[in-house]
Amino acid sequence: MKRLDLFTTPVWITDKCGVDRDKIINFVNVVRAEDTRGREASNIGGWQSYDFVPPVMKQNALGELHDRIMQQTYACADEFGFKDYTLHMLNLWININKKGDSNVTHTHPGSILSLKHISEPTRQEAISYAGFCLKK
Repeated sequence: MKRLDLFTTPVWITDKCGVDRDKIINFVNVVRAEDTRGREASNIGGWQSYDFVPPVMKQNALGELHDRIMQQTYACADEFGFKDYTLHMLNLWININKKGDSNVTHTHPGSILSLKHISEPTRQEAISYAGFCLKK
């Protein structure tokens, strides 16, 4: 019998993403306080920010996260066997989900997904940063 992996999904995990977690969490809290409603997209409950684009990220606490996501995404793409490519992050947003909140199953066709989770032990919330990078 021969094994044929047709639809495998590689997943890369890192415990230390190398960013100033507290700085990002403080920024997220300010963004959420300024826009308590947020936007409704794939979230069921919880809160979701509007998009941040790279030039804006470079001017706030998400700049460091953007750079780290890009660094790790390039490493994953290299390992996956991409050749002669350029990746661009189109946008990034913040999800805050409490117990019982979720996001509906959905896809982002043509995208390579980088996803970071940072949780605050003192709050029962998970803050997710999703950055989507398209292959050029």
